[in-house]
Amino acid sequence: MSTRWAVAMAGLSVAAAGVTQTILAAPPPAADLPPIQIIPGTPPFKIQKLALAEVPRPSGKAESLFNGRDLSAFTPWLGKPGGGMIFPGAPEQPLGRTGIGDIFRVVRVDGAPAIYVSGRTWGALNTRRAYSKYHLSLSYKFGRQWSPETPPNSGVLYHSFGKEGAILGAWASSVEFEISPPRTGMVMPVGLGVRMDVTIGEGSEKGSMGGPDYRFLAGGRLATIRMPTQVRQATDAEHPLGQWNRLDLYVAGENSVHVINGEPVMALSNLKAIGDDGKARPLTSGMIQLQSEGTEIYFRDIRIEPITTVPQIVVRN
Repeated sequence: MSTRWAVAMAGLSVAAAGVTQTILAAPPPAADLPPIQIIPGTPPFKIQKLALAEVPRPSGKAESLFNGRDLSAFTPWLGKPGGGMIFPGAPEQPLGRTGIGDIFRVVRVDGAPAIYVSGRTWGALNTRRAYSKYHLSLSYKFGRQWSPETPPNSGVLYHSFGKEGAILGAWASSVEFEISPPRTGMVMPVGLGVRMDVTIGEGSEKGSMGGPDYRFLAGGRLATIRMPTQVRQATDAEHPLGQWNRLDLYVAGENSVHVINGEPVMALSNLKAIGDDGKARPLTSGMIQLQSEGTEIYFRDIRIEPITTVPQIVVRN
């Protein structure tokens, strides 16, 4: 998910069962957006050689989310025509449950069927059902960039809940596994009512939202993250543009682990959703969304299998 949309999140509330959505008559000013978190006691980031341990065995039969013929496992959702943002209360409306055959379709690429996502309109393919306690694996690669100013960008949004298009007309509230080099594997809370814990260090670069350069660091400062704070992945494990990459996502209970091309890059715990009563509730299941956001991307070999625990990330330095 690109950083340019962050200011637009001002004034939004998560739209879930029992959770209200703030309605605004006009685009909110940047000052209304919660500030980037400044987290004291964050140690300097350092490169770590990470590996998975205690990788769970499947606890049941694997399921394919793409049969190679159609998109029957998904429902489409599109926001504003041509991309961009739709603010709550704006006169324009999302396109809604449309886009099959145009923004989303089945193609053959590199000799095998794949899901093509054009990226020309913001939105997603949403799984028809919610999932919990699973290992999701898929392969992806980027296609054309529609303009030099738009970097390759997509994401897998998981534990998605509430109203489709609640966030900027395009997405449901969720946790994002970012797919956008060189930040693939980064985590972003999508919606102001989403929280998670992550251990972090602070890098020397400028953060993607303009704040500190927080990055996943095993054994680092344990922090609770809320939007618009992002935490970059531990390392850039993505292949060069035009090549296929493998994404693995492990989720069980309130925990998740992000893996790119076999390298663990992020571990999250204490996933929560904040209700309109201000209470935090465990976020343990939800739809999976495959994003359309500005550039072409292909997905294939999408499989999900049940698990009971997530793997551990260990430091091999």
